Amino acid sequence: MTAPQRLADGKEIPLGFGVAMGNVEGARPGLVWNGGNRQGATGVLYVHPAQRYAVVVLTNLEEIGSVVLGAARDVTE
Repeated sequence: MTAPQRLADGKEIPLGFGVAMGNVEGARPGLVWNGGNRQGATGVLYVHPAQRYAVVVLTNLEEIGSVVLGAARDVTE
């Protein structure tokens, strides 16, 4: 689930099955994450497998994805 995937042309991308890996600005290397928003809610899951911890931020607000991503990143630091 957390292994980078390869496209048909052989190019490796930082996406697993349902998670992204390490492409959040300012986050530590090895980050596995997923986040998003729907009507009335925004949430993000950050997992650092090597460091054996996870952070989850859930809100009942929508359209604040970057704020929630930043808050989760700050908590992990």
